[in-house]
Amino acid sequence: MNVVRMLLALFGLAAGMAVAQPQVVESESRSGRVQAILEMAQEKVRYAREQIGPPRDETSRIVFYAAMEAIRADTEEKLSRILSEEEVVAVLQRARLPATPARFEALRFRKV
Repeated sequence: MNVVRMLLALFGLAAGMAVAQPQVVESESRSGRVQAILEMAQEKVRYAREQIGPPRDETSRIVFYAAMEAIRADTEEKLSRILSEEEVVAVLQRARLPATPARFEALRFRKV
């Protein structure tokens, strides 16, 4: 009977440790994930610029801004999983993603 009690106590302790997470670690982890998402977005922008090249005509400009909008929408979606709506707006405004010109505003998925 003592063995059963000891096993139950160990399982209870293990379950408690698995569920309990300090708030500080979660906050640091959250900011780390936000930073990783923004770095990935910047990497995607660099890659898109390399692949598309300098916009020489209207078609290449449309392709470039469509790619930027897809990157922006993907970044916003990933950020919305871990941040509130107000925090997402603030983070995206601070991020250095290229702005969409007014004439390509129809490419925008969401107004942020």
